[in-house]
Amino acid sequence: MNPLRQQMDADMIVRRMSERTREAYLGAVAGLAKHYHRSPERISEAEVQSFLLFLLRERELAWSSCNIVTYGLKFFYHHTLKRRDVEFRV
Repeated sequence: MNPLRQQMDADMIVRRMSERTREAYLGAVAGLAKHYHRSPERISEAEVQSFLLFLLRERELAWSSCNIVTYGLKFFYHHTLKRRDVEFRV
């Protein structure tokens, strides 16, 4: 597990998030990194928004599934990376 992933998991553990929520949020960040082939800390807010649109339009994910991804990415950017000014919407 890389240090950034460990930090995010630790951030969720101290907030007493469930195992399933932690897995979903970590999966959301991993999916973003895989989509852009680079570390999620180097992905811009606009790219994250494009990724969410890709999930809805191309992969045809349900809105509720996309919403979980959105909250996972918000958690990562707001709490782990401490970028509180970043905003995403589905």
